[in-house]
Amino acid sequence: MDDVSIFGFTYESDDASRVLGLYMQHIASKKLCAYKSFIHTGGKMGESLWSHVINLVTIVEKLRRLFELTEREMSCLCLAITLHDINKLSAYGKQSNGRAVSYANAAVLEHVRSELLALQVEPFFPEWEQYLFDIKYLMDAHQEQSPQQSQHDDAFLDRCLLDHDRLEGPLRYLMKVADVSDNAHSGDHLLTHEKHIRDKFAFHLNAGLYASGHPDHYRFIGYRLAELRGLLTNCIHNQMVAYLQELYGKDVCIDVLYYPEGVDLLLPITFPFTWTAEHRAVLAQRVEQKIASMQLKQISQFVKARPHGISVDTAALESGASLEKIFSLMYGIAEGKIYRLEWREQREALVRSDLELALTRPDLSPFLQERITDALRKPHILSLEDDVLKRGEFLLAYRNFLKDHQSAQLRAIKQDAWDRALRLFAVPVELDPLYVVIDPYRRAYFLADDLPQMSLDEMETEMLADLHALEEQFQDVMTVRQGKKAQQKQPHAAQSLSTKGEESVFTSSSLRDYLERNLRIWDSDPDAVRAVPLQVNSFRDNLRRYVDAKRPDAQCCYCGSSLRAEEWMAMQVPANIGVQSFSNRLEGGSSREPKRNVCAVCRMQFLLEKLSWQSHKDKHGKEYLTFYLHLFPYAHFTQPLLLSWWQSVQHLKQGNETALLINSRDYLLQWYDHKAYFAAWQQSYQQFQEEIKVLPRSVEGLGTPLYSELLSNTPVLPLTVKETHYGRGFLSALAKTAVLTRWFGCRIILSRLPTPLLNLADQYHGQEPVALLAETIPQSMSWLLPSNALTQHEVHRLCERLAALHALARLLATDDQQFDVIISTFVAAASRDPLSAYHEVDRMIEQKVAQRRGGKPEYQAIQLARLIEPVLESLHPGEEIA
Repeated sequence: MDDVSIFGFTYESDDASRVLGLYMQHIASKKLCAYKSFIHTGGKMGESLWSHVINLVTIVEKLRRLFELTEREMSCLCLAITLHDINKLSAYGKQSNGRAVSYANAAVLEHVRSELLALQVEPFFPEWEQYLFDIKYLMDAHQEQSPQQSQHDDAFLDRCLLDHDRLEGPLRYLMKVADVSDNAHSGDHLLTHEKHIRDKFAFHLNAGLYASGHPDHYRFIGYRLAELRGLLTNCIHNQMVAYLQELYGKDVCIDVLYYPEGVDLLLPITFPFTWTAEHRAVLAQRVEQKIASMQLKQISQFVKARPHGISVDTAALESGASLEKIFSLMYGIAEGKIYRLEWREQREALVRSDLELALTRPDLSPFLQERITDALRKPHILSLEDDVLKRGEFLLAYRNFLKDHQSAQLRAIKQDAWDRALRLFAVPVELDPLYVVIDPYRRAYFLADDLPQMSLDEMETEMLADLHALEEQFQDVMTVRQGKKAQQKQPHAAQSLSTKGEESVFTSSSLRDYLERNLRIWDSDPDAVRAVPLQVNSFRDNLRRYVDAKRPDAQCCYCGSSLRAEEWMAMQVPANIGVQSFSNRLEGGSSREPKRNVCAVCRMQFLLEKLSWQSHKDKHGKEYLTFYLHLFPYAHFTQPLLLSWWQSVQHLKQGNETALLINSRDYLLQWYDHKAYFAAWQQSYQQFQEEIKVLPRSVEGLGTPLYSELLSNTPVLPLTVKETHYGRGFLSALAKTAVLTRWFGCRIILSRLPTPLLNLADQYHGQEPVALLAETIPQSMSWLLPSNALTQHEVHRLCERLAALHALARLLATDDQQFDVIISTFVAAASRDPLSAYHEVDRMIEQKVAQRRGGKPEYQAIQLARLIEPVLESLHPGEEIA
């Protein structure tokens, strides 16, 4: 498959409108990317101009149907929003002496036309020049503190082509609504600033609706969750919004502002808003049903018909699906088998070959020789009846299941998988030597005639009962071996199977209890009861339960909550959850390792993580290391933006790809070669887009999301690097994360856990928001990352330093494998002592020269040192990022 770029936005609305989709394709993904170079100060500190524009455009998209915008109106609004902060662009907002230019002087028609030409907007809106005055009028509409001349100039308005009443009414107010929306930075509606912003938003919105003759006025409602649990929290967000829109109508209940902890929605003031225990129960049920549907959808991918028979992948068991569901899928595959003539002739010939080969053995017993001879005399060794072959197919499936997933139990009771399966269906043991001469791939079809005449349903019932019997036998053997009483069985390494399935995973009462403790509902209607209800969590009660000496093992070992917990083995959690996060995290659980108490909510969380991405067992020192990127907004996310991310990745997959490889090396080298960041970005962003590539059927790179829950209020993306050395793996993940902070235009936590440890939207370094928070930093990285929390300016310096390190490795590496080793060695040396870093470079120069042929080594070393000198000067080994 050809390499595909991730840096192209895709957006498809749920109606016929194509305006935002065209904007994302032709503007947001192309020339507008240069706006990522302009970083706000003041109230929007840290946010790029690109992110600001995208937030505003997507807010208008959410309100498009409410205001019944035409395509031309929407196109003009998008371009007006794009240039509404034209005075922040250095080409128009700076005088020759460096002083700032006012908006009125920057936003002249000549500058507007020039910038629209530079942005190459024609593929998006071919008639844009005809509507230049409309665009300028709408740009000026957002200037509340300094009203522009166009807003009260009839001569200017006469040159506009859009309906004048619409321009002066709803369109003008929509610009104000969009601009004020990006000043909301928190989901906490009770903060004075946030309440003021929402009041202004609602005021302009209702003024625009009144001007358009709309009968309704709107107010804000919303909710907040008290904690962030990654995918589970995202699942609750998605179901909560969908449920509210089902209750009140999707066209009138509009989700506008997405925060990590909740969503702000608009609702007509004439609609009473209520929230009761019954609503909470329905929400809990919706979340459970969503997870169950994800599980069912995923499990079918792990039960497949293969050349060696029906096979159940370990992922099917790890998903938490019941044995009944797994065997039901196995049954369905066996029942649906079609044995064509070509297949029959092929298997018949192979079985005859197996039997004829067996006859040549000198040690063949007379009994076996007679049986084989009788079989070869038959015109058809394999049955001609499909039902008989299907019984053999299902028997082979059961044998495969025993071999793949019950091997420890079978070893303990000293029984073979074939022997167990055959005895279950009363096949005489004296026939086993005959069956052994047939290749295991086709043995079941040969012996199918000897199976009792029973339906596949009856066989399935017998198999499930046999699995329970096998587990009991195994427990008895383990009890004897440990010298314990049966009721004090020691935990064992083999995984016990349960037919309870989802019943043991999904507990409605637990999720309802969780929502009661952590979900807060609010309504901005001043006439509404203040608590709707506002559920206040009692920290004192939770702490009292947490430290209760009489219940030391009743708490969940993972989250510490007092929700009802059940014992789990370490193998039942995702493989990326290491012992530090599970068995050793809290005291909760059995004193006999490795069982721990895990509450139902954490079990849901673990199950979602298993279903959503591939686990690589990196905690066991395998060749992969998995990190997680948790994305947080500077202001807020919007539903169209989150949907665009989701659709973009889905568009890129085009098949079974599981990861997108991020070629950060080439990008950082290109950045260094351009010397200046602004030049690098504006001149090479197109190449930058082409450096994110899809790797078909690979685990390395940015994991492609399987479900929309990965890209919701707090998007979670796994980042897998192919590296066994943690320091080098962390460096690789850090480089890719630093590159992605620019593209996503948001704040990122780089973590080893799939759940964020804090809400990054609330974290500041002084007055500046934290742009990148890195967890589990190796001690050897203290020079490169003296702090785990970096602002936008510090991320920029980090990228510069990473680019210089890549340039250094390019000069010193003798092969591709040495590239990352050189970078990590230099960083570790600089963390110890700056002089040590220079010593390492000197040593690497000697190694490089020693491998070259021709010329004097001294001259080659001097020449190489001269090339390296400016790189080292840009690195400043003795200085920290500041």
